[in-house]
Amino acid sequence: MTKRLFQLTEPQVKQLQQREQLTRDVHEVKHLQAVRLYGTGMATASICAMLMCAGRSLRQWAQRYQRHGLSGLQSQWQGNNALKLNRQQRQELKERLHQYTPEQVLRDEVRVSRGAFWTVSDLRLVVQQWYQVNYQSEAT
Repeated sequence: MTKRLFQLTEPQVKQLQQREQLTRDVHEVKHLQAVRLYGTGMATASICAMLMCAGRSLRQWAQRYQRHGLSGLQSQWQGNNALKLNRQQRQELKERLHQYTPEQVLRDEVRVSRGAFWTVSDLRLVVQQWYQVNYQSEAT
């Protein structure tokens, strides 16, 4: 068995841990944790079992970290609902949601909730109404 060439220094480990605490992207956290554990000598099989990833993915993340640093571990995952609204539309939506309540915008017969606050279901309806964008899932 060959010795693993990828090893992290203590400052690199600390940098990865700090980034893990700052990011809100679950995919990025997984990449950061995987590289940190791999770079500190944990067995590949253990890391893969713990993080539910393939050994090939783990090695690719380590290579990206070596080439690009922390930016190489940022998630590229977008899902089916990603980027259906551009930055300007998202900002406009944010402003409109603060300006209006669901009952001011949606007809009673289509609204799911009856509260004064926006729910995911109501948000999905208003995005469809204002921007003609249909989201496939309420979860993403």
